[in-house]
Amino acid sequence: MAVPIGRRGVWLVAVLALLGALVLLRDRWMWILPFGDPGPPPGRLVDVGGFRLHLVCEGEGSPTVVLDAGSADAWLTWFKVQPALAKVTRVCSYDRAGIGYSDPGPQPRSRRRIVEELRTLLHRAGIPPPYVLAGLVLSAGKRQRPPDRSPELHDRWVRIAAELQDDLAARSPRSRHVTVEGAGHLIHWDRPDVVIREVTTLVSRLPAKPERGMT
Repeated sequence: MAVPIGRRGVWLVAVLALLGALVLLRDRWMWILPFGDPGPPPGRLVDVGGFRLHLVCEGEGSPTVVLDAGSADAWLTWFKVQPALAKVTRVCSYDRAGIGYSDPGPQPRSRRRIVEELRTLLHRAGIPPPYVLAGLVLSAGKRQRPPDRSPELHDRWVRIAAELQDDLAARSPRSRHVTVEGAGHLIHWDRPDVVIREVTTLVSRLPAKPERGMT
């Protein structure tokens, strides 16, 4: 017979589940706990011109897959994806300036500056091209409507977003737009299998090139 556990029981189960997840992440990634000494960075800190960026690379081979986290996320956001891709080729994730283990960088934080910092990071870390930048065009198949948005406006927003992502994918002959069913905004958390599949497929289609110095 099922016995209701009540609100306190639900919170207890949630807390235990969170602690269990943190233990697993610490074992695999030396997870930074929100208290105490975070310990040394699990990757390496690379000087990119007066400040350091945190870089974590796994696997071997070419091309190198570069995982760039969204918004203010750190390298750890790829914990469901990076180990699987490392079985196929070399894969690197990093913390942008001012995030995670990385030092703050110069202001203003423009897109051009962030791109140049990533370019410098890969160069000084001795990671030559070619690269696959994981910015696979994937759309969430589960787009929840905010309470303050009307159904009509939400449908229009979803349609426009899809059109923009179609346009983005069309800018590269090797890109395609995939709608991931059952995934929300964090596709690499909800459906890491799709991200792994799409990146692996793209890597397999690229011609193998010997590693050489960057120009």
